[in-house]
Amino acid sequence: MRYMFQEFGGVVINGIIATFIFALFFTQLYPVASNNAKEVIEGIMVPKSVTLNDELYAPSLFVSSCVIQLNTTFDYHNYTSAYSHTGKDLSNNIQIVKGEVNVNTPGKYEVTFKVTDQGVSTYKVGVFLVEGLT
Repeated sequence: MRYMFQEFGGVVINGIIATFIFALFFTQLYPVASNNAKEVIEGIMVPKSVTLNDELYAPSLFVSSCVIQLNTTFDYHNYTSAYSHTGKDLSNNIQIVKGEVNVNTPGKYEVTFKVTDQGVSTYKVGVFLVEGLT
């Protein structure tokens, strides 16, 4: 046992020291979204010196894809809903960021929706199929 410690003890101690230094470096960084963030982006690392007033939560956005009959009216509010982390209804704050549905032309339409609460945004894509006889 004494021989093993003499032979490998230095390697073990160096490994412990390296692990400790490595751990100290990474405990100085935290994955967060600041109050000034426009969107939640996972994996962003900011220095420990950044202070946060409140923890931020992304709102929940729900989009139901559907089939729409040709030449009918379409209101995306009937297929979307959004809520804050406390349950507050944010459905009236939903915006279309990309795409549109043309109910006069058959086809598959992808629409990107966005809702923002306290400076934090959530995005979802809905697929809408317009079909019918022309």
